[in-house]
Amino acid sequence: MTIPKYCLNRDNVSLHRGIGSLHRGVVSQQWGIVSLHCGDESLHRGAASLRRGNVSLQRGVAGLI
Repeated sequence: MTIPKYCLNRDNVSLHRGIGSLHRGVVSQQWGIVSLHCGDESLHRGAASLRRGNVSLQRGVAGLI
């Protein structure tokens, strides 16, 4: 039994679409990781700013006393 050629072509197109979707998924995942990394960096910067603010506050309190 032979499979009609148009069926094979259609399957091939579906396969390519599937691979395209998979690639987009991988790219999205990488963007997610990059976003996560940026978020993590912002968090670290925020923590550093908070520490600086805390030091300034302590200096201010020391100046008042």
